[in-house]
Order: sequence, then C-alpha cells, then structure tokens
Amino acid sequence: MIYALQGKVSEKLDGFFVLQVGGVFYKIYAGERALKGLSGDVKIFCSPHIKDESAPELYGFLDEQSLQFFELLIGVSGVGRKIGLKILDGGTVQEISSAIAEGKADLFSHVPGIGKKTADRIILELREKMHLVGSEQVVGRMEADAEVLGALSQLGFSRDKISAALKRMGDEPVQFEERLKKALKEVSK
Repeated sequence: MIYALQGKVSEKLDGFFVLQVGGVFYKIYAGERALKGLSGDVKIFCSPHIKDESAPELYGFLDEQSLQFFELLIGVSGVGRKIGLKILDGGTVQEISSAIAEGKADLFSHVPGIGKKTADRIILELREKMHLVGSEQVVGRMEADAEVLGALSQLGFSRDKISAALKRMGDEPVQFEERLKKALKEVSK
C-alpha cells in the first residue's frame, strides 16, 4: 500500500489536488487547510481507500500526525473520509486533540454532517486513544489496517464490515499478517 508520495503539485482544485510523481499523476483528496499549504515539490502522507468496485482513492496529509489522526477519526462510526477531512480543517491536530481530551463536543457538531450524537461518539471513542497519535505502534497498526482493508476489499468484503471487524480487534496484533488472519475470521462471522 502507498504510505507517502513525493512529487510536484501540478494542479489544485476544489477538494483535491494532482501530484506528479515521475510520469504518473495522482488525484489526492485533501482538506482546505492542507490544500492551502501545497505548492511545488512536496512529500504527502497518504491514506489509501478502496471503494467497492471502483478505483482506489488517496487522501493526503502534510505530516504523519495528521494522517494518524485522520485514520483514528474515520475509525469512529458515522465519520467517513470526507467528514474526517472537514474535522481536520477545523483546527490543528493539537487543538482537536485538546477538544477531545476536554470533552468539547461543540467543536465537532459545527462540522457539516456531524450531529450531537456523532460528536459525542468521537469524544467517547477517541479520548483514550489521543496519547497514541505519533507513536510507532499506531503507525504500524494503521499501515497494517490499510493493507488489510485493501486485501479484504479485493476479496469482496465491504469497507464497513472490514472497518467494524478491525475496530472489534482493537490495537493488537500490530503486524499485517496477524491482523489479516484475525480480521478475516472477524468478517467471516
């Protein structure tokens, strides 16, 4: 799976940009905050997602911490990739982390597409995980989860079913092979 790309920003449009890497042009979705900071040669950290029966989508971030936080956000039920980007547009990772730690749901309920219940769920599910943003273990687990998601999607399982299985599994095991075996058992139930 793709973890990062380095290349030249060739075009910025509404909600995404085009990154030229060698002779290949990648369409990468990004939040408005990230789009403003893009120009010239950049290194983009990517969150690849495969939708059922369509081309893979890439979501890009200027730093690993934003990528990790995005992966945590979209792990919350009711928070999709587009809403995850909108949440990250609402402040820095530190500001959003502080809001979660302090239980300030109003920061999230101002985001279009998030109601009070989803805002409360974000705080409930992520409060205990905030210390993990930036840790090596989370990076390894997130990379493994992205690969598991891609592999099981190719086998015909839905993204929602795979995400739910990964959530039930928790943070262990971290290695791809072990997570894949365990996730396959979970989605087959």
